[in-house]
Amino acid sequence: MIEYHSDTDMLYIRLAEGTSVESEEIEPGIVLDFDQEGRPIGIEVEDASQRIDPSLLKVLLYAHKSAASLYQGR
Repeated sequence: MIEYHSDTDMLYIRLAEGTSVESEEIEPGIVLDFDQEGRPIGIEVEDASQRIDPSLLKVLLYAHKSAASLYQGR
């Protein structure tokens, strides 16, 4: 799952289902979320529009929405 929050300019990429119990900022503005087993379950990108080319961001969001609608249609 990919979410972009334009009001906070934050991109979140969910890698796996689960609850985040720990987070680690691996570099300024990039945070990994971990579950209770220490597995990465998400990536948070702050100031996403400054870090990711806006056209690439649009493609990622479009691809995710398209894939989600195909999956729901099964």
